[in-house]
Amino acid sequence: IPKTLILPRTLSDTVRELATTGSVTPAESARDIVKSGSEPDIKEVTRGTNAPVPVPLSPNHTAVRSTGPTLRWEAISNAQSYEVHIINLAHPEQGRIIRRDIKEAQLTLEADKLQPGQVYRWFVVAKIPNSSPRGKFAARFWVLDEQSLHEVESIEHAYSRSALVRAVIYEKYGLYEEANEALGQLEQMNLNNKSAKKMLDGMRRRLRRK
Repeated sequence: IPKTLILPRTLSDTVRELATTGSVTPAESARDIVKSGSEPDIKEVTRGTNAPVPVPLSPNHTAVRSTGPTLRWEAISNAQSYEVHIINLAHPEQGRIIRRDIKEAQLTLEADKLQPGQVYRWFVVAKIPNSSPRGKFAARFWVLDEQSLHEVESIEHAYSRSALVRAVIYEKYGLYEEANEALGQLEQMNLNNKSAKKMLDGMRRRLRRK
C-alpha cells in the first residue's frame, strides 16, 4: 500500500485479515453466491473412453463482472469443433445455453447473455471423428450482481494505486482470478522481501491458485 494511502477502518481491517490469515470474509452482498459458486463440481469421465475430454480453464470457480464473459478451455489436438454447454443452476432446464461448431478453444458470449447474480455451470464436448466421449469436466462461475459490481468499481477507482487493496476487494467479492493477477503484481514489487513473499504465498494457497 502506498505510504500516503489512508484506508477507512473497515477496509484496513479487511487488508489486515487477508495479510494475517490468507483469507477474507466475503462481502455481505456476495456471501450466498460465493458459497454456492464455490461448491466443487464432479468430474464425470467414463473409464475406457477413446476421446479426450476438454478441461475448463477460465472462468473456473470465480466471479466474473461481464454478462458476456469469455470461456476458455484446454484445446484438443484432433478436435474438429467444440460444443459448449452453459447452465444456470437456478433454472437448469430453461436456463441452458448451447453453442455448437466452435472452432477455437474459447467462446465469448454475447453481451447480456447471462444474468447478474446467477451461478453457472459449464462444460465442453470435443467433436472428434470416430470417437464418442462419455463424460465431462465441469466448472462453475457466477456473475456479480449490480450492487457488488458497483461496490468493487467504486473501491477500485478510489484505490487504483494499491494492488494489495485490489487483491483484498477481489477476493472479498469472489473475483478470484482478478485477485490472483493483483497478487502477481504485488509479487513483482516485493521480489526481495521474504516476509512479503511468505504472506503472498499464504494468500495464493487460500485462493487455490498456483
